[in-house]
Amino acid sequence: MIEKTRGIVLHTLKYGDSSLISHVYTDNFGRQSFLIKGARNKKSGTSFALFLPLNILEIEFYHKTTSSLNKTKEISISKTYLNLNSDPHKTPITLFISELLYKILKEENSNTSLFEFFCHSFDFFDRIRTNYIDFLIIFLIRLAEYEGFAPTDNFSEKNNCFNISKGIFEHIEIEDNLLKTEVEKIILPSDAYHFFNYLRSDYDKIDDFSIDNQMKLNILNKLIEYFKIHIHGLGQLKSTSLITDQFFL
Repeated sequence: MIEKTRGIVLHTLKYGDSSLISHVYTDNFGRQSFLIKGARNKKSGTSFALFLPLNILEIEFYHKTTSSLNKTKEISISKTYLNLNSDPHKTPITLFISELLYKILKEENSNTSLFEFFCHSFDFFDRIRTNYIDFLIIFLIRLAEYEGFAPTDNFSEKNNCFNISKGIFEHIEIEDNLLKTEVEKIILPSDAYHFFNYLRSDYDKIDDFSIDNQMKLNILNKLIEYFKIHIHGLGQLKSTSLITDQFFL
């Protein structure tokens, strides 16, 4: 059966001498894999540039429930970005998000709310010129909400540490003999209040943050660890180092 859907490119790899396999998160069918025959052939009408990470495509394809690999009939760009895949400052974040989504999005069912969240987020990221790390932190918080492990925003003067294993703010006595492994699972009071502000914010408040880079790095690293704890088998994200190199060195 021929179907049509929008889809967000997560990961693409070469297949054979001239073809591609692209893993895509679609509006109507969840995660799907597509075989694009001859896409690397110079005479092909399908450009490899279509399959850059997080591109939003219009896809017409032959859908077979008995096969994990769908053959495409026609593909075109649904949304033309300004610079999401060309700005060298945005590229590390684009690659990080695509790697994360490639690893965590497994369901082959429609989730229109999640798909529209991605479209809105990537359109916003494409248009902004500053505050890229602030965007990423808020994106990860909102994604955690969709995935069912949203951090609890119960910060108070007493509960001023965030326990990333439990997903809550709580009172923790910070002592000199606290094990390193324990510290790694806590957002300390010096950063916890700012993390709480991120929890209560959205993209339209992104200019309100004026914390220094070290605090942003601390919060981002703990958020990434939070995902590793709450998503079984997530493992290491190779593109994390690209963000560190671009923004924090």
